[in-house]
Amino acid sequence: MEHIKTILQQLEGTVLTHAHLPNLENKSDIPATPQIKCLYCRDVGIVHPLKENGSPDYSRTVYCPHCVEPEFIRRSLGVSSMDSTFASFIAVPGSKLALQAAKAIASLKTDWKLLLIYGTWGCGKTHLIEAIALELWGKGVPVRVQTFPEFVDSLKATFDRVRYPEDTTFSDILYKMCSMPYLLLDDVGAAGSFTPWSLSQLERIILARYRDSIFTVITTNLSYDDLPPFVVSRFSDIDKGRIVMNEAADFRNSKGKPEMIKTIGHRERK
Repeated sequence: MEHIKTILQQLEGTVLTHAHLPNLENKSDIPATPQIKCLYCRDVGIVHPLKENGSPDYSRTVYCPHCVEPEFIRRSLGVSSMDSTFASFIAVPGSKLALQAAKAIASLKTDWKLLLIYGTWGCGKTHLIEAIALELWGKGVPVRVQTFPEFVDSLKATFDRVRYPEDTTFSDILYKMCSMPYLLLDDVGAAGSFTPWSLSQLERIILARYRDSIFTVITTNLSYDDLPPFVVSRFSDIDKGRIVMNEAADFRNSKGKPEMIKTIGHRERK
C-alpha cells in the first residue's frame, strides 16, 4: 500500500483548492470531460484548503463539499446535523455573548485561542460548538467535535488488552489531545465523567494547550463555582482565553409538555 504522502503527491496536479470553488460558477471555463462528474475536485473527493492568508495549503486536503455525501461529512465532523450553523442558531435572550465569542474564535482572527462556554442543559452550547466545527470545516480546517465522556472512554479502552504494534495507546490519545491544532470538547463533566483520574487527564491537556496557545473550545453544564480551578485560571487569562456564560434557558422546555403516551391494553378474552 502506498504511503499517503505519495498518493497526495500523485494527486497534486488534479486536486483543486477551496480558492477555486467560488470561481467555478461558470463551469464553461472547465473543459468538459464525460468521465468526470464533479468539476470541483474532478472526482478525487478532496480539495486543498486555504491558509489563513487565503492562499492554498497544498500540504493538506479536505473532503470536497460538492460531491462527498453530507452524512459522511457529518460523521467525520462529529456533529449532530449539518444544519447546526451560526445562521440557524436562534439568539434568544442570554445567548448573545456566547454566540459572539463562538463566532469570534471561529473566525481564526482572535489573539486568544481558548474558549469556555458554560450554561444549563439545553441552552445551545452544543449547537455553538458544532457551528464552530462547521465554520472551520468551511475554511478547510479538519476538525471533529468529541464529548468529554467519549474521550474518557477512549482512554479506558486502552487498559487491560493485548498489545499489537498498530494499537492506539493511552499515550497516543493523550498526546493527540494535548497537541492537535484544533480541539473541540463538548459536555465536559457530563454523565459522571468528572473523577479525580479524569480530572488529572484534563488538567494535563489544558496545561499543554494553554502553554502553547493552541485553539481549544470546551463546553460544560457545570456552574462557574463548580468548574475546576485549573480550568478557570487558564481560560481567564485575558491574553489567551475567554470564559462566557450562555444564560439562555433550556430551550427544550419551551417546546411545551409532551403528551403522555397511552398504553394499549390487552383485549378482553371472550
